Amino acid sequence: MILSLDESIQKLKTEILSQDWSLSQKKIEPLQAAFTCLKNRFNTRKNALAILTMADSVLLYARKRQGRIPPEFIDFLKETMAHVVNMYEDTKFDPDRDAEVFKRVYGKFAKLKEKVAAEKSGEPA
Repeated sequence: MILSLDESIQKLKTEILSQDWSLSQKKIEPLQAAFTCLKNRFNTRKNALAILTMADSVLLYARKRQGRIPPEFIDFLKETMAHVVNMYEDTKFDPDRDAEVFKRVYGKFAKLKEKVAAEKSGEPA
């Protein structure tokens, strides 16, 4: 599935506002297509690209678990999508703001990675 830039942004906006907090396989594929398109758009913005990559990692995790993931993963995904939409819609590129957003997002992503690692090792998260 290939999406245009406008379709990709619209897909993210739709998912952000959706009251359905599940992540079915049917939802994952279009989101991955949107992320691929947006990665191409943001290929010169290191922090935006990294945020998209982290969000894509959550989608891969969800696909592996057949969409059954804890709510904090969905929260993270929606938050990162909102940041990406804001970065796209900002008329002026602000590298300092991008770096600040990246640091916040990465901190949350690191906690999710710890939770996955603990789950794999059998420890309580």
